Amino acid sequence: MQITGFPRIHVGLTDLGFASQRRFGGVGFAIDYPITVMEFNGSSEFALTGLDGLDLPARAELQRIFVRLQDLARAKPFCAHLSAHAPQHCGFGSKTTLVLSLIAGANEFLKLGLSREQMQLMSGRGGTSGIGIHTFFAGGVICDGGHPSHLGAQLLPSSARSKPLLAPPVLSWMGFPQQWKVVLLLGKDRSLSGAEEAEFFRRNAPIERQDALETIAIIHHGVLPAFATADRPALARALSDLHSHGFKLRELLRCDSVTQDCYRHLSALGCAVGLSSMGPLLYVLINRDDGDELDRVNKVAAIAGATVYAEIGGRNIGYELAELSR
Repeated sequence: MQITGFPRIHVGLTDLGFASQRRFGGVGFAIDYPITVMEFNGSSEFALTGLDGLDLPARAELQRIFVRLQDLARAKPFCAHLSAHAPQHCGFGSKTTLVLSLIAGANEFLKLGLSREQMQLMSGRGGTSGIGIHTFFAGGVICDGGHPSHLGAQLLPSSARSKPLLAPPVLSWMGFPQQWKVVLLLGKDRSLSGAEEAEFFRRNAPIERQDALETIAIIHHGVLPAFATADRPALARALSDLHSHGFKLRELLRCDSVTQDCYRHLSALGCAVGLSSMGPLLYVLINRDDGDELDRVNKVAAIAGATVYAEIGGRNIGYELAELSR
């Protein structure tokens, strides 16, 4: 059996200033590339292979989860082989897709009967944002409601938590507009992870309460309505506002000059452009038949020194399962 998982774009976190009864929250959407593919076969012994292209923390995380799956499998050894995955530390949410592909694939292959909630808790993901969790299972454009503020005063990424939390609730799901496509651009640096990411949160959160309130307004009365009405000019304005405030501005400012220059030039042209998570991945939403705008995006990327990684579509369903051909 084979499972294919898909990445997400994380548009932004909502409340990092304790301005409401919830902390975090956010919005993002699923895209159809680059894919993560994991294959499952019966075996005489337990084996997890294909991890050579991953960094050590990701390998260790997958091995930890694989040990737990072995306990659940009992006397049914199996081999899980990773044959494709998204680039790490760019803004694709690759670790969430990796661990959920392993868990959901084993759940189906071994008929374990794990619920979505059980799989999410086993993954250890979702302690900050629920976007990667929810798009893995359902695709689409997701807005999540964050976590209750009473669960803790520290604003840290999921990877810095010793105890997993339930994923934030989905406040809204909508289909990604089919008339749009996504151009992905990559700068020269990498995103933060592990201790570096936790330190960034410690140094940059909480933000000012007013900045958090403005971010909430931009997301709920700017970004989300623009997706719901497929209004790209409105989305361009909302994304420009989002990247000028609070935590998203700090995420942008920590990026290399290539990423920042590319973002600013595209935003100045009126493009619907944003930074996914902490970057360096930039996404630009354009009409599928707008060759002129695509030319402008490519020209700006070339001048700034960014790589045009892919032209892809949004995705409105979750992971895929398929039987392997014999």
